[in-house]
Amino acid sequence: MAIELSAVTEAGAGLVALAETMAADFATRAGAHDREASYPFASIDALRDSGYFAAPVPVEHGGIGVGSLHDLLVASSRLARGDAAVRVVDRALTLSGGAGYLNGHPLARAYRDVRAGGFMHPLGSNRAYDFVGDVALGRSPSLH
Repeated sequence: MAIELSAVTEAGAGLVALAETMAADFATRAGAHDREASYPFASIDALRDSGYFAAPVPVEHGGIGVGSLHDLLVASSRLARGDAAVRVVDRALTLSGGAGYLNGHPLARAYRDVRAGGFMHPLGSNRAYDFVGDVALGRSPSLH
């Protein structure tokens, strides 16, 4: 029996619904991004344009007003469903049992690769923070 977490606030429920809608859209392009090793710029733009990045910002300051960390994490987990690579590796690790988590196992490397891909490609980890910050603030991010 699967247990699925749900939002506990009204603002959180709205964010979860938004994340589910966006994840379905992102999933239509995830395979192409995986094959081409490309960065999902359109998806990041859609997140910014929808206000997703401003979820915890109070409504009076232009955000969605989600004050519950629980709700933010539930929405993030729903958004992650749109990323096929992460889902496939997660399932493979589940099927392999503990061995898949050992450093020498190919699944461990695949897991690190797909998890790091979101913030390591095409930018280094330090530049990724600047990039995400620029996008969240509505600025044009620099890739150089």
